[in-house]
Amino acid sequence: MVPMFIKTTDDIIWFAFNKYNDEYICFPKIIGKYKGKSYFEWYDDHMVELLKYRKKIDGLDELVYTVYEKDIIEKYDPLKFVKNREYLHLKYNFNKYVQAIIEAISTFFDINIADIGIEGSILLNCYKNNSDIDILVFGKNNAKKIQRNFVNFGKYNNISLFNSKQSIEYVKKRKNCGYGENIELMKKQFERRYYGFIFDKQFSIVCVPYESDSGYIDLNRKIAFDGIFEGVLTIIDDDNSCMIPSVYHGVDFKNKKYTIEIYNHYGINQVRKNEKVFVKGKKYKKCSDNSMIIILSFWSNIKERFDLYE
Repeated sequence: MVPMFIKTTDDIIWFAFNKYNDEYICFPKIIGKYKGKSYFEWYDDHMVELLKYRKKIDGLDELVYTVYEKDIIEKYDPLKFVKNREYLHLKYNFNKYVQAIIEAISTFFDINIADIGIEGSILLNCYKNNSDIDILVFGKNNAKKIQRNFVNFGKYNNISLFNSKQSIEYVKKRKNCGYGENIELMKKQFERRYYGFIFDKQFSIVCVPYESDSGYIDLNRKIAFDGIFEGVLTIIDDDNSCMIPSVYHGVDFKNKKYTIEIYNHYGINQVRKNEKVFVKGKKYKKCSDNSMIIILSFWSNIKERFDLYE
């Protein structure tokens, strides 16, 4: 079952977000008990150690990080953490916060608690008093429920969403947390992300598919790199924008069609049907039918963009 966190024999912890044959496609989260720098600084410092996990996947035509089952020494299952009520033993009052947000999501969005998991520092037992609560919600149907009604979640007991001032302050300080160049449009995109507060503790929700939902991307396909796309698209289909990976379909000013695949959680719920978006990313041609795919990902070596455009 993916997504989940895994630890390899060299003490690297990874977030595994998809299965490809007998490997997990992952991105690295932390090595050992490393502390003190931002994630991006940590990643740069450890690139040499991570190289052995790089492998080309035909379905992505890129070198990505993959981990074999035989190299895994521990798995951290977000759903089991909630099912087994492991949060009851958390310190810093996190037991209260976690139980409250799980129950709020389940009740307000009508989602079975069995589909709600905990990820991030709490799951990995490296949380601090000021850590956020990171939630995973599994299943496309559940993701649709959150997408439709998250804007009203702040009306529920003990839940509040970011106000306008908080949103602007957040995007000014955290410009590396997503896409956007214009502050007002960044704010609009930020407020479409599933961030808020339970009591005074910040939480985030990320929606992910069950493996039975994952047919919208076929990693067994063959695609070929076709240069860099940089331009404006009008979104014509956002049905699979509710999860990671997020998938959009758009057309350019000549009515040429593109599929946009976003392999990080900053793509979730960012653009809606009939809206325009400025996109910069690697472009690929699908070998079977010559259709065009733009891939935005955490493994890219270019500065990507996915900005609302007005």
